[in-house]
Amino acid sequence: MNNQRCANNFKELAEMFYNHNFGQASKQEIEIFMFHAYMDGLREDKKTITDYTISKKLGITQQRVRNLRIKENLVYGLNVDWKKELVRCISNARYEDPFIVMDIPDPNVLLEVKNYLEENGKYADTRINKRLLSIRVEFFMDLSMEVDSEKTAKEIFKSLVTKIKRDEKYNTIDLKPIVSAQGLVEAGVAVSSIICNLAEIVSPDNMVIKVLNHLMLK
Repeated sequence: MNNQRCANNFKELAEMFYNHNFGQASKQEIEIFMFHAYMDGLREDKKTITDYTISKKLGITQQRVRNLRIKENLVYGLNVDWKKELVRCISNARYEDPFIVMDIPDPNVLLEVKNYLEENGKYADTRINKRLLSIRVEFFMDLSMEVDSEKTAKEIFKSLVTKIKRDEKYNTIDLKPIVSAQGLVEAGVAVSSIICNLAEIVSPDNMVIKVLNHLMLK
């Protein structure tokens, strides 16, 4: 941590005490501030450090590190780009029928992904391991559209429905009321058909659909 950063941190800490607030800050508030200052230093230096390394450095448990990460976000409102971080973590994903399972080290990213799914009538499971996110394949296909770098999810899905309509196997399915990959699967469209068509529609750099294509169709 450089001298200027240390000076700025001390100034902020002093304001917690000297601005008509001497002795009023709780131990937890001070701990969260100090943890935020420490993590800000890592983020500025663009360092990716595991919970284990942080726990050793600070002399606390990994679980406490994760709890502090979440509290830091609640207090300071970190700008968590969950879509970018999801793509960064996608390389460790694996298929365990009917789920895609992946390790997401940052608890705030994991919570943001779960929130997105829940807001859209979907769900993810983290009961086995708090770092492992288990997502049904059809939900994961919807995620692949959401994180695309060039097109919106609505644009991709509209193109997807158009391509599926051309397939004679699905002539009898009413696709008008369907708004998600989940809906397509429930209506009887094969997962392999959805993935193959998505691979032709999404942007070339869409790593989520590339990994999903590899896991499901290899």
